Amino acid sequence: MFKKTYLKIVDTGVKDNLSETTRRQVRSTNIAAILSIMMLVSWIPFAFIFYVSIISNIVNFLGALSFLPIFFLNKSGRRTLAAIWLLISIYLLTLINLYLYGYESGMSLIFVILIPLPFLTIFSRVKNLAIIFSLFCCVTWILIVSFNSNFPPHLEGINSQLNLKLNVTFIGLLLSMLFFSLSNTIHHAEKFLPQEREKSDAYMVSGGLY
Repeated sequence: MFKKTYLKIVDTGVKDNLSETTRRQVRSTNIAAILSIMMLVSWIPFAFIFYVSIISNIVNFLGALSFLPIFFLNKSGRRTLAAIWLLISIYLLTLINLYLYGYESGMSLIFVILIPLPFLTIFSRVKNLAIIFSLFCCVTWILIVSFNSNFPPHLEGINSQLNLKLNVTFIGLLLSMLFFSLSNTIHHAEKFLPQEREKSDAYMVSGGLY
């Protein structure tokens, strides 16, 4: 039941008339959104246990809600906007959490995921946008690391070491799940490549290009 629901959400916005490459990018966007929501929701019980401030849970809850429009955008065919929404949401939430938890919490490690993500989600026709956003994230991360002393925690009761361990664990799981899901999607796509070539060849022949 869970697997069926998960696959149905992953396929939100995937239509039969789309190329397999476009389908992969739509699924990548949906997968990243799902895993981001799961990570934020998973943080809530830990925040209840270890942190005094309610701000942490409010940020995580609102952050999880901020990813929901991505599925509606993909469903309505606004695929590039959905990818941009995803990237900006992750970027802003990373900076907000960095401010709340501080540099030593390991929040900046999210950039390990964020830097390559544009190339998996933004479509080839606007690939320059993916390059620009990726470089922008690289520069941001370099600046954060260079001026890490300017990012102390702003929440009471923060255990930086515990926070770092939890963040590394969550980010590691997130990366594993993301690339596992993508590898399955790519493997699935490879089965349809011969069909895509046949369609392309047939179109070129019918158009008198051969």
